[in-house]
Amino acid sequence: MNTSLIIKDLSINSPYIKGQKNPVDNCWHFFTDGNRTGIIYDAPADYQFGMNLIFILKHKYKVSVLAFVLMNTHFHFILYGNFDECAKFIKEYIRLTSQYVAYQYDRHKILLGIKSGYTKIKDVEQLKTSIAYVLRNPVKAGMPFMVHTYPASSGALYFRAENHWFSSNLENKCRNINIISRRTIKRQLHTHFKFGPNVKLIGRLINPSQYVEVEIVEKLFRSQKAFSAFCGQSCEDEVEGSDWKNHCLSINDTDLIKQRNEICLSKYNTLKITQLTAEQRGEVARTLWFTNHCTMKQLARVCYIKFDELSNFI
Repeated sequence: MNTSLIIKDLSINSPYIKGQKNPVDNCWHFFTDGNRTGIIYDAPADYQFGMNLIFILKHKYKVSVLAFVLMNTHFHFILYGNFDECAKFIKEYIRLTSQYVAYQYDRHKILLGIKSGYTKIKDVEQLKTSIAYVLRNPVKAGMPFMVHTYPASSGALYFRAENHWFSSNLENKCRNINIISRRTIKRQLHTHFKFGPNVKLIGRLINPSQYVEVEIVEKLFRSQKAFSAFCGQSCEDEVEGSDWKNHCLSINDTDLIKQRNEICLSKYNTLKITQLTAEQRGEVARTLWFTNHCTMKQLARVCYIKFDELSNFI
């Protein structure tokens, strides 16, 4: 990602003028609703998988991660990049996380019907507030952590001291991934992803500083004092009051039908889903759901399946 372009789009070098809001482009707050699912992340290994997945998908899609937090039933990301790429990142993150939970715990459909949404961040003040909101999630939940001590977020990366006995200098504990066999990587990290030789591991965790834009965020806040001020103030009502009223991450019927027809043609050599058996229509619906994570009602409507019977195929 072009650092100079990020700095320009986030108005990082723009002077502060009282009463004027510096605009932000190509920046998004993506989130899921924890009230719609069961436990996603339970054991420490689950959080490690979730964090390592960020690294993999960041390199698959052209996005930059400014901040993130993984809670046991939901997650938040502040992403910079083209909206379509960011949306693909989130949909793939949900899909692969669902696969992981099903494989590890035999708990299928755990993310079925999960509500995911996004907010377009419009100005610098909103961006700072959104980052603080994401990092404050464990504090708001009453967990025994401060913003910079919760282990499943990017909070510990910003404005950290180095080369002191109290520093979080994780680089000293890292090892290069190229000293580990591919079989071991597959077993420990649950992925076939081909890592570069300079990737650093802390135990089985990819060093988060390798996929979070730490320097960009520090330049955005400009000082530790400002960062602490934002993270220390309650901003939940402000963010939640607007975010869930904004956009759900979804696909319209026209685009979904186009995908449906392409699947029907490639798999069953027909453009008419009505010519397929119930099992074949269910397979098409399952493919569409894993690709787009659309709602069950939308899938049932597009694939000509009774809503009550759709869960048999997904």
